[in-house]
Amino acid sequence: MKYCKVCGVTVNARGYAGHCNSLKHKNNCLEVFCDNVHLIQSAFKGRIRLYRLMPTIVTNNLDEFKQNTRDICLSLIGDVLKEHERLKVNFELFGLYYLQSKEIHEIKSFNCKAISIFSSEDIPSVWQRSLSTIEDKMEQFSERDSGWMLVEIVYLEITLSKLKIL
Repeated sequence: MKYCKVCGVTVNARGYAGHCNSLKHKNNCLEVFCDNVHLIQSAFKGRIRLYRLMPTIVTNNLDEFKQNTRDICLSLIGDVLKEHERLKVNFELFGLYYLQSKEIHEIKSFNCKAISIFSSEDIPSVWQRSLSTIEDKMEQFSERDSGWMLVEIVYLEITLSKLKIL
């Protein structure tokens, strides 16, 4: 068993990594980084940074969300790239969904595979490819007749990992 000091709970050792990736744990680790951006503290000595970007608008339109968060996102990635020279970046978009048949709201997320970045010129294309992949997953989810409707895009998490090349 492992004790999580942040959350004040004891977790099975095998489930500890999953606990650290849970919304509950991430929400307990939030630290304001700058306007509408939180840094989620990690235990990886700065080799991994997890940022949460909050939009300045309320929207369920992905294009509006991308337009609203693009500049700050690209700036964050650029700053960390200057520090580490090579990165792997991963995006996960969280949305509030509503299921009318059961009258429940639930946060669901969609992510993409991590992509390596070696220069600042790569950042805009990685942003575009990643968000396009997420958009495709969101559309597939809604087209499966799941009944879930997107109410609001809540935030975007960006995971930046220092990339070591052997």
